Amino acid sequence: MPGAERVSDKEANGLISNYDSTDRRLQELKKLLETLNEILDIVRKLLLIPKDVSDGLTDLDNLLVLVSELLTAVQIIPPITAEAAALQKVVDGVQKVVHPIRKTANQIENQVKPYRKYVEDIQKFFNKIIPLVDALDQFIQSEHGLIKKTNSSNNALPDSRYKRDQMKSLEGFSGGLNKDMIDPMKIINEILKAMDFIKEALDIITKACKTLSELMKPVLRVTEVLDDLTKPLKALDKALDQKVHFLFFSISIRDLFTTLEDIPFIGKLTDLAMVILKPLLRALHLDVDLSLPGVGNITGGMRKVIGNLDSIKKTMTGSQPNMISMFERKSLENMINRHDV
Repeated sequence: MPGAERVSDKEANGLISNYDSTDRRLQELKKLLETLNEILDIVRKLLLIPKDVSDGLTDLDNLLVLVSELLTAVQIIPPITAEAAALQKVVDGVQKVVHPIRKTANQIENQVKPYRKYVEDIQKFFNKIIPLVDALDQFIQSEHGLIKKTNSSNNALPDSRYKRDQMKSLEGFSGGLNKDMIDPMKIINEILKAMDFIKEALDIITKACKTLSELMKPVLRVTEVLDDLTKPLKALDKALDQKVHFLFFSISIRDLFTTLEDIPFIGKLTDLAMVILKPLLRALHLDVDLSLPGVGNITGGMRKVIGNLDSIKKTMTGSQPNMISMFERKSLENMINRHDV
């Protein structure tokens, strides 16, 4: 028809492009949520490591105190006096390093503890959201196909008033939807950004927990060494309370080695005491390695864990309402209903 007004399909093509973009972003979001759920499964188990660290350092700290006390007790035995005193000095030095680290680790573990439940809650939320993302994506794909087919059909019509009316109707519908999609698309992009940040934080937590596990190996080794050491030390300490007798005189081995007053038959009594102690002394090995490489980095690793957990909670607090509003209000579906072709 000569001179007839040509109706643009700019809005319809724009809507098709928006649907394409939204579809891609929703698929990205679904894939990212599934990946996060897998990582959260790993992190949930790894978050037991800070508890293992706290418990392990507590065990070590308590053992160091016990061994120091036992070494003090057995130093009175002449053959091992110097060696026991030297080892006690080392043990006390290690305990001075371990104790403040243990206290800090206990405090951080108390902060991490509630997050083990929180991670489960995030997983439950993601499990609820993933099928909704999938359903919304399918809905967008369906509408995308419908708009694309309608626009293509209209363009294929011969020029006429009917075609122009159809094109105007589709343009008006598409224009309204394009405006209504601005906020949901913005929300989806914000959610994706938040989920990307959470993934980075979870990756850091995963690495930090694995590092903590490595740093705990020397702690566990030294704990085992000290645990083995306590057995002969306790046996010796107990033996010191046994009494030795010669003629009319009786005295405990502990008193024999610590009493400053003159003791009758001291030579003979000492020989009798050593008969009791020598088998126990043979079982005692004071030449032990108590080195703890990397122990000073433990609290730094634990702080990295709790710091990133705090960041995840803050991010989830900001993004959860957006995700809930996106799906509970079914905003995109409502848009379609408001713009019936």
